[in-house]
Amino acid sequence: MENQLFVSGEYTKLERVVAINLLDFPFFSSTPYHSCFRLMEERLHEPFPDLLQLHFRQMPKFD
Repeated sequence: MENQLFVSGEYTKLERVVAINLLDFPFFSSTPYHSCFRLMEERLHEPFPDLLQLHFRQMPKFD
């Protein structure tokens, strides 16, 4: 992402980033083996533009 935006650049020109994390241990206690997180505003629950997704695959729960 560091080369996508320059000083005074427009945030609308950022490209989407998807992070896929393969975990060999249970990280979340109550979620299924695959979880996807996105950003949103806390009070209004307004979603952030779909520029960042965090995927977690908990391999021990895959069975």
